[in-house]
Amino acid sequence: MLSLCTTYSYLSTYRPSVSLLISFQPEHHFSNPFQAFRFVSLIPFERLETIGGKRIEVWNTIHKFLAKGSGDVEDHCTLLCSLLLGFGLEAYIAIGTLKNESQPSLHTWVITRARNTDSTEKGTLFWETTNGLRMKTNEIKEVYRTITCVFSEYEFYANIQEDDSVENASYEFEDETKWKRMNKDILKSTKHWNFPIKLLMGEKDSEAISEETENAIRNLITEYRHTAINDMAVFDSELSSLLVPLLENYEMERVFGKSIEVDKAKMALSQVVPSGYSFKAFPIQVTSADAKEIFAGIMQNKTGRKILETKGDSVRFGMRVKAIVYPENAIGTWTLIAVKYLPL
Repeated sequence: MLSLCTTYSYLSTYRPSVSLLISFQPEHHFSNPFQAFRFVSLIPFERLETIGGKRIEVWNTIHKFLAKGSGDVEDHCTLLCSLLLGFGLEAYIAIGTLKNESQPSLHTWVITRARNTDSTEKGTLFWETTNGLRMKTNEIKEVYRTITCVFSEYEFYANIQEDDSVENASYEFEDETKWKRMNKDILKSTKHWNFPIKLLMGEKDSEAISEETENAIRNLITEYRHTAINDMAVFDSELSSLLVPLLENYEMERVFGKSIEVDKAKMALSQVVPSGYSFKAFPIQVTSADAKEIFAGIMQNKTGRKILETKGDSVRFGMRVKAIVYPENAIGTWTLIAVKYLPL
C-alpha cells in the first residue's frame, strides 16, 4: 500500500493517487490509443533530485505536467493511463521495481487488460513510457522485478501474492487471494477535481518543420565536410526522395509495433545505386526538431560519422527529415542520411 497516497505538487499535500486519474478523451488529436502512447512517450523526462542526487518523488496533476512540458515517469503514466481510459481500455498504473538496478527504487508503468475478442490488443499488456514499448507478459521478465500495487480511476489493488515478481504474478485483480482491494466508495469520495483538460497544438505543421530542419542539417553537413575533409557535400534529389517510405516505416513501427511493406522502397533504392557503387544509410530519431542536436547525434554514431566523412568517386548524399508534431509541442523527428559512391 506504499503508494496509496502521493504528493500533489500544486497543493503541497497528500492525496490518494487514484484522484490523479481521469478518463480523458482528447478531441481530434488521436484516432487510436497507440498514437496517444506515442505522444506521451515523446514528452521529455525530467527527474527531480536533491543536491546529493537523491530522487524526489512528486506526482503532478495532468494540468501541471502539460504546462511544465516535462516530468518524471509517474507524470507520463498518469497522462497515459487517463488517455487509455478515455479510449475505453481497462487501464491501471502499476508500481514496482525494475530488474537491472543494484538498488531497486520505485518505478511505474501502465497495464491494460483485454478480455474480449473485439479488443484491439488481446491479453495483458505492459506500456513502458520511458522507451515507448508495449510488451506482453512473456516479454517483461528482463524489464521489471516486482509489482507492489495497481490502481485505476476508482480502483486500488495491493499485491498480496507470496511471490511478488512481475513474471510470476497473477493479473486477475479480482482474485481476493492474490490482490487486496480497497473499498471503491471510499476511493470515489477522494475525487475533488474534474477541471477540463484540453490539448493544444503548436503553430507550425509537420511539413514546415521537416523542411526547415532538413535545410539546416544540409548546411551543417556541407560545412563539416568542407572543414573536416576539404570536400563538398553533393545531395542527390532522387536518392533523397526514395528515403521517404523508409521514414514512414520507422514511425509506423514506433506507433503500431509493426512495419509496413518496404520491399518496393528498397527495390527503388537499388535502381539508383549503379553496379559497383557502395551504399550506406543511417537513421536517427530525436524528440525535437533541433538541427544541431540531430547533427550531433549523427556524429556520435560510428556509422553516421563514416557516412559524413565518405571519400570516393561520385559521392552523392541523400537525406530526408520527417517531423511528426503532436499536441503540447511534443515532437518526434526522424532523419535518414544515406550515401552512394564509387570506392577508391
